Amino acid sequence: MNYSSQGLLPGLENESVNGDRLRLLAIGTREGVTETIHTLHVLGYAEAGAWSPVLPVPNSTEVMSILTRQRSI
Repeated sequence: MNYSSQGLLPGLENESVNGDRLRLLAIGTREGVTETIHTLHVLGYAEAGAWSPVLPVPNSTEVMSILTRQRSI
């Protein structure tokens, strides 16, 4: 099956490139990804709700979530 980031995470390619954008991708078990998202929230890095929904990784038993944010300079 052929997957692209456009189909899995719509809108990524359409975002404007203003400033310094950073993307973090968490891939692993559902529990691991969720735990990492919550740990980064507790550490004050990003709100848990700022991450994409947890999505299945194509041809894998793993899941993924992405965070897109402007880099703090």
